[in-house]
Amino acid sequence: MKKRWLEHLLSLGIGLVALGVGVGAAFFLVALVNGEPMQTTLPLAFAGAAAHPVTLADSGQAVGTMIADHGSLTVRAGGALYLLGQGLDIAITGALMLVILYRLRRLVAAIGDGRPFAADNIRSLRITGWSLIALNLWMWLRMLVLPLMLIPELRLGGGWTLLPAIARAAPGVQAARIDAHLPVWLLVVGAIVLVLAEAFRQGGALRDENEAFV
Repeated sequence: MKKRWLEHLLSLGIGLVALGVGVGAAFFLVALVNGEPMQTTLPLAFAGAAAHPVTLADSGQAVGTMIADHGSLTVRAGGALYLLGQGLDIAITGALMLVILYRLRRLVAAIGDGRPFAADNIRSLRITGWSLIALNLWMWLRMLVLPLMLIPELRLGGGWTLLPAIARAAPGVQAARIDAHLPVWLLVVGAIVLVLAEAFRQGGALRDENEAFV
């Protein structure tokens, strides 16, 4: 029963990802036909944000500070190259997620059928591991490179300067920087899955040796 529910859950995940990719592709095609950019939302980090004291309501004693140093940027801007990058992001991210979920579903089905060391399981683990690593690397590339094509077209009001993620504001400059979160957890999980693939491979080899010996 647990195997069946897990397979259903992974199938649901595949369906949701496919639906998300389809919707994203539809927005991309509409933007491409109309010659209009897609909406972009990027996290921001503000340099030199003012700190506001936090006090107790009864005594007025200072107990902390509040700093509004993060926000978001939502725009419809970017040229043809940036739109192409958005479409590439939808395709690559969606394809990698579908591969990961599909291979996990095959793995769950095989293990549930009593074939944990089948050659296809090892292949599924390897493909999943490398796909997780590729997805993490693409996330880094997307956050660092794509905004570089968008920022030159934008001007912020209020004396703010918009900077890419790899830049730092000069002293005294009121700047909003793209806050590129560069996670490593997918790299770690991918490496663990590759280690599991090797463990499964060696387990299968030992099983074959035992069966040959018997």
